[in-house]
Formats: sequence, structure tokens, C-alpha cells
Amino acid sequence: MMRSPHRWLVFGLLLLAGCASSSQLARQSDEALEKGDLRKAYEKARRALDKEPGNAAARSAFANVATQLSDDYKGRVLRLAAVDTLAAARMALDFRSARTEFARYPVTLPEDPPYRERETRILGAAARIRYHEAGRSMAAGRPKEAMRRYEECSGFVPGYGDVDRKVVEAMERAIARVAVLPFENQVGVPGLGHGLSGRIGEEALRRAGSPALRFTR
Repeated sequence: MMRSPHRWLVFGLLLLAGCASSSQLARQSDEALEKGDLRKAYEKARRALDKEPGNAAARSAFANVATQLSDDYKGRVLRLAAVDTLAAARMALDFRSARTEFARYPVTLPEDPPYRERETRILGAAARIRYHEAGRSMAAGRPKEAMRRYEECSGFVPGYGDVDRKVVEAMERAIARVAVLPFENQVGVPGLGHGLSGRIGEEALRRAGSPALRFTR
């Protein structure tokens, strides 16, 4: 059966629309940036560079949007730091992840030593807060809570103080050890007790790696 030529035309137009050139994507990024849509601008510029890393328009578009994203992150981190150190530190970690992403592309962004110094102090302050909170949780007999706080402390500043040792200590105290004992068969059904205990043991082992049973052995 002959296909309609109009269907092929529509298919061709859709294919062309989905294959925008690097220069077209760079232009779309610039347009989105002018409208204040940083997310769309970044995605367009990133796609442009993925297609053609050496394209000058794509590199310019990426540099422009990455610079604005960086400024936006810095502003949010510093504003949060005035009211919530922990929230500011989490935002700073998000910004670090974004900088790692930016660094994958052949674009060099301007350094900002004053901001980096502030960021380091914010992360250090957040690590100190979480470390002391975790210590209080341990003293109050809440090792699971302490574990989560020590881990966040380490996320802010890897190797902070003796946090690695504290994480191990909190984990040891948080673990609940469970044993599956044989069931007593009081109904006379052959193999019932052994079958039940075996099935429960298998299920417990299968689920042992799930987050819900993190502290169960």
C-alpha cells in the first residue's frame, strides 16, 4: 500500500525539528536566558556543546548561562547563611555539584576567591553543628539519629575531626541483631515449623540490604 507523501513530509519536518544544530541551540539558549529561564537556557547550551564542543556560539552561550547560574547559586548560599547555616551548606554542596558539571565542558569561568572562602567557612560551621548534635544524640541513646548527623557532618567536610570513627561507633550501637529460631510445630503438620523458619530467614536475608533494614542484622 502506498504511503501518503504528506506523512513523509510531516515525518521529515519533525526529524529536522529534533536535530537542531549547535548554533540554533545556542541561539535558543540566549533567548531563554534573556527571558530569565536559567534551566532551559542551560539545557540548550549544554546540548549545543555536547553536539559540537568547538562551536564558538555554543561555548559563548554556555559560558553566559553558567556564569549567571553561578551568581544565582552564590546569592542563594550567602542569603541562606544569614538565617540558616545548614540550609546554606546544603545549597553550597549543590553548587559544588554544579561546578563539577560545568568543568566537564571546554569553558573557563572566572574564579571568585572571596566566595570560595565564605563557602568553606559555611561548610565548616555546618559540619561543627551536625557533629555536636550527633554527640548529643549519642548521649541521649539515639544512635540512629546520631549516625545520620555524623554522616551529614562528613558530607559537609569529609574527615571532619574524628567523625569517621564516630560513624563506626554510632553504627555499632544502632544495629539491632535479630535471630530467626525454629518454630515449634504444635499442629502436627509435617515440616511446618522448619518451612516457616526457613522462609522467614530467606526473606530476612533478601531484604537485608534495603534502606528500611539498614540497622538490622
